[in-house]
Amino acid sequence: MALVQGFAGYRWRGTRFNPMLPTRGRRLRFPLRIRGSVLEVSIEPRRVTYAVLSGPPVSGDHRDVPFTAAQGSPVSFTGVFQTSDGAPTDDGASAPAASAGTTGSSTTSLGATSPGTTKAPGR
Repeated sequence: MALVQGFAGYRWRGTRFNPMLPTRGRRLRFPLRIRGSVLEVSIEPRRVTYAVLSGPPVSGDHRDVPFTAAQGSPVSFTGVFQTSDGAPTDDGASAPAASAGTTGSSTTSLGATSPGTTKAPGR
């Protein structure tokens, strides 16, 4: 649970998420059992996706923006979801600037990422 509560920023009261990858992280993906559903959370440097693998739809908050994911209708948020220590990444570029613990610009650019993906509400 340390991984889920730490990097995913998951808080079980209210099903809230505030995800953030470590500086050199490329992807973090894990399933959570929530109220009879299995919700897969996938965190990448510039995208977070919530997908229900089984069970009824799951509602929650992504950085204070409400969402509901259902089987076959994942919800994705785009933005910057990675910390930065300024060190170069594996591709030689500097790590992206962090926006940890903030709402706003990291959640205002929302959109569909694949067929069947639901657009999340904007601010």
